[in-house]
Amino acid sequence: MTPNKNLRFGGSSGPAISADLSLTPHTPRSMTGWRAISAAFSVLAATAAFAATPEPLPVDEAFGVTASFVNQAVSIKFDVQPGHYLYADRFEVTQDGVPATELQRKLRSGGKPKQDPNFGLVKVYFVPVSVASRAPKYAKGEAAVSKPQTTLEVAFQGCSELAGICYPPTKRLLTVASGAKDVKPQDARAPSLKSLFSKQVSQ
Repeated sequence: MTPNKNLRFGGSSGPAISADLSLTPHTPRSMTGWRAISAAFSVLAATAAFAATPEPLPVDEAFGVTASFVNQAVSIKFDVQPGHYLYADRFEVTQDGVPATELQRKLRSGGKPKQDPNFGLVKVYFVPVSVASRAPKYAKGEAAVSKPQTTLEVAFQGCSELAGICYPPTKRLLTVASGAKDVKPQDARAPSLKSLFSKQVSQ
């Protein structure tokens, strides 16, 4: 169709009005600008996600361990912060240099199933856990007497779902006098460098 550049409006007595009605082909806008905008939004989203990931807590804050020695019963307690968990099968306990079979068995037998990105289906503790056993007595002459104190070495490992990391296996030493409660490890220290953490690949 050929456009009419001088279409007349009105009657023969009215003024002639000319209008250019030629059609201009539409040229699609280049996609280069949209790609740049999309890339910029992707960078911003990635930056925001990185900024939203919290720094990992020190291991002794994430999993505070204490021991008590009351009425000749020894107990161990682990506080597990929200967004963290401890592997049940990673617990190892010795008492006065020998395996603390009862304490270790109780720690390893609990927990809830979790499909873990590092180890598959495992049992973990999402909440604080406490176990106890009777302290062994030692011979003194012909009588068996209670120990005035006991020393526990505990090994454990856990992860932070908030920070997306797993802590390296950790050991803590606790020496507890008879009658003492909630004794903290004497070797509690700052966390390992972030380079020592195992990064989780999924949740």
